[in-house]
This record gives sequence, C-alpha cells and structure tokens, in this order.
Amino acid sequence: MMFALIAVQLVRRAPLESRWDAALAMLFLPALADWALGRFLPRAGSNLWRTATGALLGIALGRTLFVHLERPFPFWLLVQAAGVTAVAVPVILLTYRKRQGVDQAARSSVQEGRNDE
Repeated sequence: MMFALIAVQLVRRAPLESRWDAALAMLFLPALADWALGRFLPRAGSNLWRTATGALLGIALGRTLFVHLERPFPFWLLVQAAGVTAVAVPVILLTYRKRQGVDQAARSSVQEGRNDE
C-alpha cells in the first residue's frame, strides 16, 4: 500500500501540500494503538483488524514519505515519528519489565525445585 501510494503520487506529480495532509498523517494512530495493545494482550485483535490498520498505516506513511522525498523531514512525518516514539518507548519498557519479572519467577521456581531434591 505504502509503495503503491508513493508511486502513484510520483507519477501524478502530486502537490507537496494538501488540505488532507493532517488527516492522512494521523491514519497511523490505529496501527500504533493495535501494536501497543498487542504487546500487552497478544491474542487481542484479529487478522482483519490488523490488515485494516496496516492499510491505514500504509496510506499515512505513503503520503508523508512521498513529501519527505521532495522536502526532507516534513512536519507531519516528524509528528508521526514523535507519536511512535512517545508510545513505543514506554510500551517496550513496560513489557520488558513484565518479561523480566516472569523470567525471574521462572528461575526462582527452578531453583526451588532443585533445592527440594
């Protein structure tokens, strides 16, 4: 989706500014929310939902990356990067801590099992 949208814009020589840029750029939010939820609840969502959010992500990135090719680091690309960073860093840290706790509990139970022998 992303590459197709970039190609269409290149061929049609799309304008670098559009009144729809803000709305198109924000289409990455459902995919970001789906990813964050999936980190905590891996079985949440469905293939259809992930396909839909992925398509929206492709549209959002297709537009902002097209503009980026012509005018590096456009405002909406920076907004997307900031949004991903603001969500991804805390989610990764929280799931890492959760995983460390599970790994620590597993190691403790293994140690206890060895001590019982």
